[in-house]
Amino acid sequence: QAEISPNQPVQISRATSQLNQNLSDAFNRAKLTVGEYRELVATYKHTKDKAIKRQIHDRIKKAKSRFQEESLDRITKQIAADIAKLKADEAQADLFVFDKGNDAEREARLEDIRKKIADLEARRDKLKQDKTFMSALEWRFEFPEVLDDKGRYVGFDIIIANPPYMRIQEIEATQSDQREFYERDYRTARGSYDIANLFFELAVRLSKPEGDNNIFIFPHKLFNSANGAPLREYLMNTRAMKHITHFGANQIFDGVLTYTCIALFNSAPSSTFQFKRFKLGEDVSKELGNDELYADLSYRDISSASDAYGDNQWIFFDQPEGFECFQKIYKGNLPFSEVLSAFVGLQTSRDSLYVVKKLSESDSTYTILVNPSEKIEKVPIATRTFEVEKTLFKPFLMGKDVHRYDTLETDRLVFFPYVVEQHGASLVAISTLKSSYPKTFDFVMAYEAPFKRRENGKAETLAEWYAYIYEKNLDKFDQPKLTSMEICSNHSNITLNPSDIYHSTTVYSFIPKSAWDRPYEFYLAVLNSNVFWWFLKHTGDTLQGDARRIKTNYINPFPLPISTSKDDVDHVVALVREIVVEKKGQARPEETQRLEKAINTAVYKLYGLDIVDIEVVERAIA
Repeated sequence: QAEISPNQPVQISRATSQLNQNLSDAFNRAKLTVGEYRELVATYKHTKDKAIKRQIHDRIKKAKSRFQEESLDRITKQIAADIAKLKADEAQADLFVFDKGNDAEREARLEDIRKKIADLEARRDKLKQDKTFMSALEWRFEFPEVLDDKGRYVGFDIIIANPPYMRIQEIEATQSDQREFYERDYRTARGSYDIANLFFELAVRLSKPEGDNNIFIFPHKLFNSANGAPLREYLMNTRAMKHITHFGANQIFDGVLTYTCIALFNSAPSSTFQFKRFKLGEDVSKELGNDELYADLSYRDISSASDAYGDNQWIFFDQPEGFECFQKIYKGNLPFSEVLSAFVGLQTSRDSLYVVKKLSESDSTYTILVNPSEKIEKVPIATRTFEVEKTLFKPFLMGKDVHRYDTLETDRLVFFPYVVEQHGASLVAISTLKSSYPKTFDFVMAYEAPFKRRENGKAETLAEWYAYIYEKNLDKFDQPKLTSMEICSNHSNITLNPSDIYHSTTVYSFIPKSAWDRPYEFYLAVLNSNVFWWFLKHTGDTLQGDARRIKTNYINPFPLPISTSKDDVDHVVALVREIVVEKKGQARPEETQRLEKAINTAVYKLYGLDIVDIEVVERAIA
């Protein structure tokens, strides 16, 4: 067993990429056969006699040192040969000059050759000084069981790992020297990769090709995150994955908030793999070994679903029928991103200062309470009451204020020091505040210090220190829109939003990209439907309690129904208007449930789903 620290370079074997190299000569020079060396290592591991242990250790160390020196000598000789060839090319390029018109081309070629020579010389010198190279773990010496009697590498019977996780940014900061090696020697070290990718590839190299002998436990987000993309491509190309136990939102490690899976894989390609996803609360320990619960999924279905989705992320369904349903909802429809534009709410950099409670109002003013929760912060914000002009304060939603089909209500206001114009929003200057909005000016001046101290004083450098540091989407709120809670537990929470209600970054809104030929209510029905929730459950990141995040990158690939008849559209719109009225009034539970069921039935029809498809959807989200 070899323990590998998360900060230890993955260059843990000089010969990982040269596993076919025969080691019998190295053992012979140490006056050992492969079998004798294997017996020495076994005795060393099991004997309790310290004298014998020291004696064996010295013999093993001599054999390893000889191999290390020979490995370094072989590599440096190869580098020297490469340098000699380049120098010959350099001499030839310098010798033959056919005409003066080729001088620039010749000089460019010479410069390129000299750079390559310098790089190789630097690499050779670095290798000679490289302690990592000389002390790297050599699998075949530490575990001679992986060799046959002739010193040929045959592989590990089984490799079990919980690989370390480190994104490329951390690799660059802590292992800059190793990064070059990773990206030269590993297919999975590309783009925005995670170091965990490399361990999958390394395990395939080191293990025997037969049997499901590589067993890894790791976060299942590697199947859909950007840093897992090179790994997914590698696994798809090699068809290495044989068995996946997906724990969903269940917490496997006590005290650690992570969502994991167990995967069995090896180098032998396969057209299918076994898959089981546990629902939240299922008895994982009891059912883990029940092979009857696992479905046989095909790589072809995974690939087709990825193509439809528009990314290489792996989308898993509990049964093959799920893939058929997934293909059906995409057929003839357009991605959300081509029909609707999603935008996030205001980022004030200090909500306790900008987001206030409305106590009362007159025709032209609000009476507000600043920092109503009396939040204690590094730069104190006194809880005080002010009267302010209405113009620069907008109704404001937090995530908890948004529920499906509900009429939006809030007693919060946000200080919005901008005037929205046709082509953007312009900041109201301090002089204008003083002259045109004197009550608001008093509020602003009362909190000058905390306004300026936002983000460690960054706000003080702004043209006006009460302006938003991140001025995004300022001109998008004053229009009709659909508004959604960001994190949803059991179903999506989206509703109609009139033109004057703003919101925080825990809320998203959706507006048309061009003139709609369908009312807002039509898309509201689709986005609150079982179909949309089923889509998010299988494509979005898993959150605590098996919740999902309705965020731009998760919803943009969702297919919206386009080829719909006027009668179908009118029917859906009528149902939505009815449920909005119902929920605004008495909100009888049985009537609300009846209407939601009718809306779901209508949406199923929009996608052309039959009884089997509907059962697939409803069983998965139950």
